[in-house]
Amino acid sequence: MVGAFDETTLLVIQAQKGDCEAFESLCGLAKGVTLKVAYGGGLGASDADDLAQDVLLIAWRKLSQLRDPSCFAAWVKSIAHRTLTNKRVREKLPYQMREERDGGPVDRRTAIGCLLEREEQEAFSRSLLGLDEPYRYIMIAFYKRRLSLLQINAECGSPVGTIKRRLHDGRKNLARTMALYV
Repeated sequence: MVGAFDETTLLVIQAQKGDCEAFESLCGLAKGVTLKVAYGGGLGASDADDLAQDVLLIAWRKLSQLRDPSCFAAWVKSIAHRTLTNKRVREKLPYQMREERDGGPVDRRTAIGCLLEREEQEAFSRSLLGLDEPYRYIMIAFYKRRLSLLQINAECGSPVGTIKRRLHDGRKNLARTMALYV
């Protein structure tokens, strides 16, 4: 009996040999994985579709570099995460709050919209103050002051890899504490 896992692996092997139809079949799986990453990252429908197209292009170009065809879904997911991160840094995309992703944009001009915005800002400030100093400094420099990684490196002298790690850990800690307030 051939399972979906084996079928996907065979399709990857065929696509690596240049079979465009096999890659086209893989696109459905890849697009599903990419859309989950995009929506989980707070992108709207059109930005999510753009991200999916970018990821499929990268996957097509780099398919020959995939060593283990059985890892196709995980490989595409990692491409999607990297592409989303790069898109955020390049375009300075804001992280959307949960109600904006799920229920459409909140009109910030209404009384309730203003109240929600103020509560979100207070929750963010409380959460940010709860971070350890190195993480707080990096998060403020990157997100509030909108400095690039290289500018932060020049300012504080930490290696870019350390700055990336502190951003990663800071975001995780911030998300944990924000969940308590939002």
